[in-house]
Amino acid sequence: MTWSLGEVEALARKAARGAGYDWGLAEEIGRAVRWLSGRGGPAADLLAEYLCDVQPAASCPFAVGAALVDLSGGIRPGTEVELGPVAAPVFLLPFVADLGGGRVSRGDVTLATQDDLSVVNWPESWIWSQSAVVVRFLGVPATPPRPLTHRATLSHAGLATLTTLAGRTYAPPTEASRVSGAGAGLADND
Repeated sequence: MTWSLGEVEALARKAARGAGYDWGLAEEIGRAVRWLSGRGGPAADLLAEYLCDVQPAASCPFAVGAALVDLSGGIRPGTEVELGPVAAPVFLLPFVADLGGGRVSRGDVTLATQDDLSVVNWPESWIWSQSAVVVRFLGVPATPPRPLTHRATLSHAGLATLTTLAGRTYAPPTEASRVSGAGAGLADND
């Protein structure tokens, strides 16, 4: 099943909130899933798996990525930033792409483990590994960018998981809400 990137972003945001993330970080998660999906990655399905097995807060790729972007103002080419163990580091890619606030272009930043294993091309070992990560600001383009797409695929299992988590954000129906006009109310005339 294919979805627009906007639909995937909204579903990811609501599912993240339903999984217990605050709205601010849920917004970042939705944006990250959209970015990865737009580059052909199975981001929505990966998010569904990740949210079912949330790692400790210190290794959350979304929290680490948001903090890295917040602290990146003074980073210059040639700088390396070593991060501690990060779960599912592939989710760091959208944040790394935003680093530098215009001072470092997207092609100038690479993400690798301390063993120089690059994550730019979605290697399977990077999707779920939990290892120390190094962000390198190269000053020269590292690899050509992936072509963009406008649709994202989502498996039935991924959709079911994200929809269930998103459902936790909805207010439960009450008799008072039905009487006041929410839903069909007392007179269902369809």
